[in-house]
Amino acid sequence: MLLCFSNVLYSSNIHALKSLFLFNFVNYVEWPSQIFKHKNSPITYCVSGNLRVFKNLRSVLKDEYYKKRKLIVRELKSDAEMHGCHIVFFGEDDKYQTESTLKFLARQHILTVGEDPDFLKKGGMINLDYDKNHVVIEIDLENVKQGQLNISSKLLRLSKVQ
Repeated sequence: MLLCFSNVLYSSNIHALKSLFLFNFVNYVEWPSQIFKHKNSPITYCVSGNLRVFKNLRSVLKDEYYKKRKLIVRELKSDAEMHGCHIVFFGEDDKYQTESTLKFLARQHILTVGEDPDFLKKGGMINLDYDKNHVVIEIDLENVKQGQLNISSKLLRLSKVQ
């Protein structure tokens, strides 16, 4: 029974950690200014395939702003709902995480983040892995450049860059 409880704690903690990383990416990513209609348009996080990350992120983002932009989160239930997203997190149970979807999103200036070992190979920009009690950030710079996004050197120094 103790082993089952420790697995629940691990699972809950890793999802909370991933939510915090997602929250903080807004500090290290720069989008082309033309994608925002107004200088105070919100930044929208969209989560697909991981309900725990969605719930944690919703709690973290409550009443949060970045440079006068409200931070909001939506749960995606279909790929048609990705319009208006600035950061899309593809969870382990996501069925829309395909190479064609990721390539399409890159052209839309959307930061794509996943938690799949093959996420970067499929065209994703940032992958969150977990190794020896800490989150490992993996970044594919070519995929980021295709999306015309800029990632701060501070984040790059903390990441495995491909």
